[in-house]
Amino acid sequence: MGFIPVGKKTYPDELLYSWIHRLATANSLLLKDFLIEYLGKKNATVNSLQPDVRREFVGLYDSLLKKPDMVELFLSVSTFPFEAMFMTEGQQTKYVNNVFTEKSNINTISNGIFQQLHVCQECAKEDIATYGEAYLHRIHHLSGVKVCPKHHCALMRFDGTKGHACDYDWTTYSKYELTSISDTVYADYAREIFDAGVTTDIKSLKDILYSTLKDRGYSVSDAYESFNNDLRSWQYSNLIKMDIPHFLKVKMITAEHVSPEELMPLFMFLYPDANEIISLIQRTDSNPLLEIYHCDTCHRDYISTPFAELNGFGCSFCNKYLSEGNFANRVFETNGYSANSEFKSMNRKIELIHHKCGHHMSITPRGFIYEGVRCMCESVITEVEAKKTISELGNYNLCEFTSAESLCKIRARDCGHIFNVRYRKFVCSPYCRICFPRNMTTECLRDRIVMESDGEYEMVGDFVNQNTKISVLHHVCGQTTEYNPRYFYMGARCPLCNSVFVERWERMYALLLDYKAEHGNISIPKRAVYKGEKLGLWCQRQRDNYNCNKRTMTPEKVKKLSDIGFDFDPKETEWNRRYEQYLRYIEEKSTTYISRRTDYEDEHLGAWVDTQRKWYKTGKMSDERKEKLLKVNPLFFES
Repeated sequence: MGFIPVGKKTYPDELLYSWIHRLATANSLLLKDFLIEYLGKKNATVNSLQPDVRREFVGLYDSLLKKPDMVELFLSVSTFPFEAMFMTEGQQTKYVNNVFTEKSNINTISNGIFQQLHVCQECAKEDIATYGEAYLHRIHHLSGVKVCPKHHCALMRFDGTKGHACDYDWTTYSKYELTSISDTVYADYAREIFDAGVTTDIKSLKDILYSTLKDRGYSVSDAYESFNNDLRSWQYSNLIKMDIPHFLKVKMITAEHVSPEELMPLFMFLYPDANEIISLIQRTDSNPLLEIYHCDTCHRDYISTPFAELNGFGCSFCNKYLSEGNFANRVFETNGYSANSEFKSMNRKIELIHHKCGHHMSITPRGFIYEGVRCMCESVITEVEAKKTISELGNYNLCEFTSAESLCKIRARDCGHIFNVRYRKFVCSPYCRICFPRNMTTECLRDRIVMESDGEYEMVGDFVNQNTKISVLHHVCGQTTEYNPRYFYMGARCPLCNSVFVERWERMYALLLDYKAEHGNISIPKRAVYKGEKLGLWCQRQRDNYNCNKRTMTPEKVKKLSDIGFDFDPKETEWNRRYEQYLRYIEEKSTTYISRRTDYEDEHLGAWVDTQRKWYKTGKMSDERKEKLLKVNPLFFES
């Protein structure tokens, strides 16, 4: 792919599909030729470009001469920020993979967000008058929107041949028939939420809904019949398309995905002012949709979600040729589980062992990886345990608690603010949701940085959003460093003046000693949280720094960790353990033959041997391991 000769800037609120069409026209190319030349499509046709453009985005980005921020660009030309609110975090990750990752064994094509293209005739007239051409707007493609939120007229639905939507031949469009003003009210409500730029997931929305129902006096004891009756007498009741009691008691609990058309009317009824629900979302959720991560193995940056990174999905480039089974096993291990039966497929149940409690559970890998199903012991947290954990995080008090996955009420003693937040999210990101809201202003953030650091730090430049780095000047050394805003007010400080980092390392090391004294080992799962700190991630970071020879891993740190038995390469240690087990089997049985189903010392030794042969055939085995196996059995790989 080459650079696009004639570039075009995106228009306000322009859909990616529309931008690609305009770029093709500007370069005097048919759409199919443009797709082949600059988007990496092979044997493209007009029908190759789907309404919900995904992988084509990266091809377009690579062909741009002047590179903008990829994450910011994607979020500005797609409806994903709105639609993601009604997905699980796992579903968000699957969609992101379908945008930024090549198709592979573990990244198959998933369903898009929308399939129908819409145009407002009035908007088209205004665009032609302003820009000289019409274009497709994102706001017209939000789920359930049939009315233009600006002109309050019915949208035109494209019914023609794929690839010609942007010809704006009105004979190829049909107008939605509107039966009431409800569609207009829905469109306005959706637009306000979309324009606010809030990000969340369906779990958080469910928590908000159930918390609100409880506060309003609606109870499950009457099967939500009172709520259903009030809804039916609502002036916009025609928006309700489902049986409310069944929806709340069944689908809201079991379904992975709830459509905006189902859930939005409920929030419209409970919160007529959209700013109310926007404020609640801002206070209960703080995770960005996308972030850029760096792979220490291939040394490339890749785009993923916090959910994926926390759960061990890893680098998308390194995963390209990874099998589903190996990918699933890595996620299992990251979360402190191991497979006790053979992996068959993502939808076939597998037996897992939870290392923490030793319990066995049968679950589909897809449910574990993308839906977050875990052992019961991880979700059952008592109020006493929760209060203790919250108090250990700093000057915070737990006021109300239901469960680890639900909203709880927390008071920040420093400022006196009381806010609602999911317990597990607060444990991962302990800060006041009112002092540091998602709608933070430049002036407010600049004042808080000065206040929080006693004048030691000062923000230079402007604040854009929570996902855009800010420049902060350290007055002690004169160094200016870029930080993610939420990382700074969570404790990140100047890397040159490393006293803070030294103190943190020593504090985490002391926690590691406490963990070893309490549990008798330091085999800590990656996502483990101990005494309010992400000890598992810290341990993994030490291994990464050690294996990548980073300057931060000094000989003194290596010695201190080695002295307490810290394993810098647990995978290699595990392989050597199984190798020694294999040697004992040969010595005891006086034979090198071992079938795939052979068990030895209560472990699947035969399966391990079979895996080594597969790694050898695929070229994934190191020369050192190959030599050790051949030394024991010269015919090992011929069996």
